Amino acid sequence: MPTSTDARDASGFLPSRFGPAVGVSLFSGQAQNAHLDALERVQAARARAYAGEVEVVLDWFTLVVADQGSDPDLAAVELSPVLRLGQGRASSLLGDALRLRDELPVLRAALTAGVVWCPQAVVLLAETAGCSPAVCAAVEVRLLGPDGTGPAGALCPADLKRAVRRAVLAIEAELEPQVTADRERRARDKRDVRMVPGRDGMVGLWALLTTEQALGHARDLDVLCRQVALDDLAAGIARTAGQRRADVRACQMVCVRTLV
Repeated sequence: MPTSTDARDASGFLPSRFGPAVGVSLFSGQAQNAHLDALERVQAARARAYAGEVEVVLDWFTLVVADQGSDPDLAAVELSPVLRLGQGRASSLLGDALRLRDELPVLRAALTAGVVWCPQAVVLLAETAGCSPAVCAAVEVRLLGPDGTGPAGALCPADLKRAVRRAVLAIEAELEPQVTADRERRARDKRDVRMVPGRDGMVGLWALLTTEQALGHARDLDVLCRQVALDDLAAGIARTAGQRRADVRACQMVCVRTLV
C-alpha cells in the first residue's frame, strides 16, 4: 500500500522539481499547505517562463532589426506561424516584450525573479498602455518598488487594476496634466450605442456614455421604474427589477421614435 507521500508523487500534486514531498497525511492541514505551496511555485515558474519567452523574443527581434529593419508589424507576421498564434496575438506578444524592455524594466526583472506573476503583469501592461515612459516609471516605483517586491505582486488582478488606474491618474495629473485632459477628450469622442445580437430572440443594447450622461439616464430610469413598480403592484403584474428596467427603457425608445 503506498504511503501518503507516494500517493502525492504518483498523482503529480507535488512534482519532484518543486522539492521533496512532505511526509504527512493527505487529510492534514500540513498536506493542504504543502499543495498550496506547490501551486505558488507553479505560478512563480510560469512567471519565469514568460520572462524567458520575452527574452527570446527580444533577442530574435534584435536580429530581425539588424537584418530587415525595425517594423514590429512585419516581425509579427513572421512570428505568428512559428508560435502558432494569430497575427494579433503575436503582435501583442512582441509589443509587450518591447514595453517590458523599454518602459517597465522593474516588472521585467520581477517576472524573471518570479516575485510578480503573469496575471498581475497582464494588468500592469494593459493599464499603462499609452502612458509615457515617465509615467510608467513612476507607476513602477509606486506599485512595484525598486526591486519588484512592492504591493502590486500581492494584489488580485481586479484590485491591482483599480490601484494602477488610481496611480496613473494621480501621476499624470502631477507630471502631465495636459495628457489627462487630452485622454478625457478622446474618451468622450468614443461615446457610442451598439446592438449586440443574443440568442433565442434577444438582443443586447450597449452604450458608452460620459459619466454625466450615464448618471442622468440612470436617475431618470430609476424614477420611472419606481412609479411603474407601484403600478405593477396595483395591477398584480409580476416581473423582476431587471425586467422592469428593460421594459421601461424600451418604452422610452418607442416614445422618442414617436416624437421624432
